[in-house]
Amino acid sequence: MKAPTEILSCDVLVIGGGGAGCRAAIEAARCGNSVILVNKFPIGRSGTTITAMITYTGTMGQLGICPDDGPDVLFWDVVRGGHRLGNQDLIEVFCRGARDTVLELDSWGMKWDRVDGKFTATRLPGQTYPRGNHRDAITGMMMQRVLCEQVRKHENIRVIDNLMVTKILEDAGRAAGAVALDIASGRFLTFHAGSVVLATGGAGRLYKVTSMPEDARGDGFALAYRAGATMMDMEFQQFYPTCVVFPTSVRGVMVPGAIVYPQGARLINSLGEPFMHKYDPIRKEMATRDMMSRGMALEIAAGRGGTHGGVFIDCSKVPDLVAKHPKSFGLFKSIGMESFDRIEVAPGAHFSIGGIQINPFCESNVPGLYACGEVATGMHGANRCGGNALAETQVFGRIAGEQAAAFARYNAKTDFCEEDVDKEIARVRSFLTGESKETPKELICELQELMYKNAGLIRSEESLLNTLNQLVDLKARASDVKAGGGEKYNLAWIDAIDLQNMIQIAELICVSALQRKESRGAHFRLDYSEPDDTFLKHFCITLDKQDGRTITSTPVIRTREEVES
Repeated sequence: MKAPTEILSCDVLVIGGGGAGCRAAIEAARCGNSVILVNKFPIGRSGTTITAMITYTGTMGQLGICPDDGPDVLFWDVVRGGHRLGNQDLIEVFCRGARDTVLELDSWGMKWDRVDGKFTATRLPGQTYPRGNHRDAITGMMMQRVLCEQVRKHENIRVIDNLMVTKILEDAGRAAGAVALDIASGRFLTFHAGSVVLATGGAGRLYKVTSMPEDARGDGFALAYRAGATMMDMEFQQFYPTCVVFPTSVRGVMVPGAIVYPQGARLINSLGEPFMHKYDPIRKEMATRDMMSRGMALEIAAGRGGTHGGVFIDCSKVPDLVAKHPKSFGLFKSIGMESFDRIEVAPGAHFSIGGIQINPFCESNVPGLYACGEVATGMHGANRCGGNALAETQVFGRIAGEQAAAFARYNAKTDFCEEDVDKEIARVRSFLTGESKETPKELICELQELMYKNAGLIRSEESLLNTLNQLVDLKARASDVKAGGGEKYNLAWIDAIDLQNMIQIAELICVSALQRKESRGAHFRLDYSEPDDTFLKHFCITLDKQDGRTITSTPVIRTREEVES
């Protein structure tokens, strides 16, 4: 029996309403295309862009405070910061385009901080010069506000909130639209599109400790994988070093360590000893995020952590903390934290480096399917340098929108199979009615504990195989889980659907991590604790609908010869 569903048609369907998705929609609309932008929750009040506190990379030259900085210097910072695994074609595009996006956002009303008329900037670990442009400590939130205003100015962009896309529709191997659940009503919508852009962000919520919001569950990875897109570098999941672990009411809130260390803050273990000199003797607390997180994790594993599983950051000597950083320290003070001398922190999942493999046109291997922002991969290599995430959304969001628009313009829409729509609706509805011994939320929490313990910062063949074995059991239990309740605003139903995606992504991370028998960047294995350049390559996973997963490797794309630091 055919399932009831409303069909909406457009030239370009953009899935995800954060920085990358808004930018892609704006660019596609500028090209004259009809655009539908769908977001899982209300646009402007959800997603990860609004959580970004401070920096946006852009080499501003004579317009900024470091006229000697430029794209070539940034290029090598990104290459080295990613431990030479980054796709240099993508790095070139990023370094040449970041400055233009700063200026365009400025023209749209983004009020960047300036000193004597010059764009001021913060220097972050791994960056040669201060190039982290900002707007107070709410850069991401202000950027999202500006982008939403631009989206509303385009009559050919239709925004639909509270839609959870559950399947990318295909025809003859080409993206043709999507199936989505309307969270508010419980109805289903079918989209018929000339091209599809995925801009759904990362999967930080796979882990127990994370700086990412509740909706960062990796929907886009699962959607792309099931549609046949190649997933690459999934073993690389970046952790932000200093996320609060206690009090639990603020667990996951980031302490801006790289900003406060130069002002006198220290990172210490439970014995009161500084320790980063043991793991990065030269840079110490100003090491890159991967090295900071690794050092902290090893210190905790050695038994020198606190009672809540972290180490401590001592910010007692930093002046004007609350005034300078109201989003973090102001929050801590508001919940009654009297002293900032021993804030217990641990690395928290912060950014999904791996994702959908793209080329410089933001094309996936599936014709008509584009990706941008955190859901895409290639530029960062084995580690993302601080400040690059926000700029990445705009550089590649712009390209994805332009290219998706061109594809839709020069390729007639194809039909999709109505039977595929019916099957997908039946699959999603199967998690709604009935009874189960366990709730979706309970299984999500179990998954997060498992991934943080065994497939987080410290891994080994034993821990990864153990995780995969436990995922088999978890997948079987998840397939029988039921949300119960009605169709409207049933968040347990959303949890049940998300759970299936999250388990699938967890499997990809573990399988990829087993392939990489070395330690590089955000990937650290106890049994292969040193980098090995025989693994200076990417591991790719594609869903073979006949034979299951296909795992291949591909060389790193280089455009320039290596030079000395």
